[in-house]
Formats: sequence, structure tokens, C-alpha cells
Amino acid sequence: MSYTTVTNVANLFPNFTRNGPKGPSDDVIQDFINDEASQINAILQRRFSEAISAFPGANPAAQFMAYIASFVAGSDQMNLLEHANTFAAAGELVAIFEATSGAASLSKLASAYEAKAQAIYQELDGRDEKGEVKKDGGRYDKLFDSSARSISPRPDFFGVAGGDQPRAKDEDVSDYFTKWPGIRAD
Repeated sequence: MSYTTVTNVANLFPNFTRNGPKGPSDDVIQDFINDEASQINAILQRRFSEAISAFPGANPAAQFMAYIASFVAGSDQMNLLEHANTFAAAGELVAIFEATSGAASLSKLASAYEAKAQAIYQELDGRDEKGEVKKDGGRYDKLFDSSARSISPRPDFFGVAGGDQPRAKDEDVSDYFTKWPGIRAD
């Protein structure tokens, strides 16, 4: 299952003639699309396995298919997956363009698309540019798992210190914070 089409990938290269003598055929482009979709699926299954397991299915593959089917066409999830799949497949074309046409402009464009795809992959995977796991997770975590931890502008802790203690103890707390309780330095 892929998230984009050959037409979407080909449209990223304005001077590219589909199925021409100096370029990849639609079948080759579809293979790249499928390969990159598999990469995306692997990231989603590893990262969001808890959310996926909540979907009905006799096995993990069926649960994953139900999870993906829950994304409505045109939703943020599907748009992001299509975006990543399109750019990644376009980035894979760089080697073919360099070998067949020698067009440096197409190669440069394909490399830029690959960089965009890798940035999306890193965010989906919750990793930074160095490949290290981000402590706050990825930018898209909430899109794919509604129970994912959110970074909030609100304080992490609420309440008043000692607010859980009976009122009688709050009247004189000096004994709680002295080295020798019961001895006062009046």
C-alpha cells in the first residue's frame, strides 16, 4: 500500500517526460513509491504500536491496515504520509537521473526532495538530525496517536506546597523544617 501516485512524483519534475527514453518508466517509479511506503509503514508500526494495537484485527498486519484505514482521505495524517511518500520516491530518482540524463538540475532537485523526505521521516520517528531520540517525541506524534504526550505551555505541576496536609499542621510548620524537631529558636 502506497500513499502517493506516479503522477504526483512525476509532477515534481517539470521537464521530465514519463516513460521516455532517458528516464525511468512508470513501473520503476511505482517500485520506488512502494519501497518508500514500506519505510513509512515500518516507522509507524514501531512508533505507534500502542495506538495500532487498539484497532480490531486478528493479527498485527490486520490491525495496522485498520489503523491506516481510519485516516480519512484529505486528513492531516494522509496528507503528511502522501507528502513523505512523494518526496522520498522523488529523491530515489536521483541516481537514475544522474546515470541516464546527466541532468544536474534534475539531480539537484531530487536531492532536495530526498532531504525533505528525510526530515519528515526523522520527525515521524521522533529523532533529531543526529539520529538521537528526542525527549519530547516527534512533531507529528499527536496526529498518529491521540494519547501521545503533548508539550504544553502550561506548568507541569499544579497545587500549593503542603496543600494536601490538614489545616492544623499548616498553622506552625517550623517543626517540619528544623534540624531538631521540638526545639525552637524563639
